[in-house]
Amino acid sequence: MIQVVALSPAIDVTYRVDSAALGAQHRVIEVVRRAGGKALNVLSVLGKLSTPSRLILPLGGAGGEWISSRLTQSSVTFARISTQAPTRQCLTIVDADSATEFNEPPPVLTAQEVETMMNALGPSDVTIFSGSISCFIDPLALSALFSKARDLSEVVIVDTSGGALRLASQFADYVKPNSRELREIAGDDRLESALQILNPATVILSRAEGGVTLYGADTLSSVGPIQKGNSTGAGDAFVAGFASRLHRGTEAALHYAVAVAGASVSSPTAGEVDMEIVATLFPQIEVRNHGPRTHQ
Repeated sequence: MIQVVALSPAIDVTYRVDSAALGAQHRVIEVVRRAGGKALNVLSVLGKLSTPSRLILPLGGAGGEWISSRLTQSSVTFARISTQAPTRQCLTIVDADSATEFNEPPPVLTAQEVETMMNALGPSDVTIFSGSISCFIDPLALSALFSKARDLSEVVIVDTSGGALRLASQFADYVKPNSRELREIAGDDRLESALQILNPATVILSRAEGGVTLYGADTLSSVGPIQKGNSTGAGDAFVAGFASRLHRGTEAALHYAVAVAGASVSSPTAGEVDMEIVATLFPQIEVRNHGPRTHQ
């Protein structure tokens, strides 16, 4: 069982247009509204991968009610934490070549709401924390949440940014920043500084079309064929693929995750993945083991 914890769910709205240009008027070809945010994207892909999972998420206001009703209709196993802060909305504009995102800030949860989430945690093979976390949330409450997950889980994976990422690295087995998020942690472009700050967690660095590098006891890298489309949820698809195959070892998990992430780009909506494309991409992907890191 994989447990997915959301700290910033959202109503994801996707506008599909012929060609997006800043300052121009656009005719929207298609509108898609779905229960989203990074954690819900992860959960959706886990469903496509036939991996048993449950969701813990905070929901507030009319948007929270809307997401709760959609999850109930989809027969998703979830624990809802009622919040004072309303659930946010995020907008993605997609054309043939790119995707542009407008993300509202994550909700500020009270210490009591975070504690309620902590009490909703259960034993799991893998616990995934995914999504942005407000810098105004009590760090002691967050530490208790991560610590409880550490006690109840075989593996903890965290995909967030900023101070929450730095805090989570003290409890997580794996953290998954992108290049920008890693620079924010170090304050400059020095990779080794960022890796030291996030120690003892294993860092999985996503470099968009440059592939993925895993900095653990050994350094692993993998690059898949470049895919055109909507890359919005590719990182979330990667996390789902990685978590679903960890029981086969880190290299096998990385290999599969890159295929799942690549396949997700072909979908106009985050959280969707075509398993036939996964099967096509998988044999085209190679994982390279560069051996032990020279700096620990």
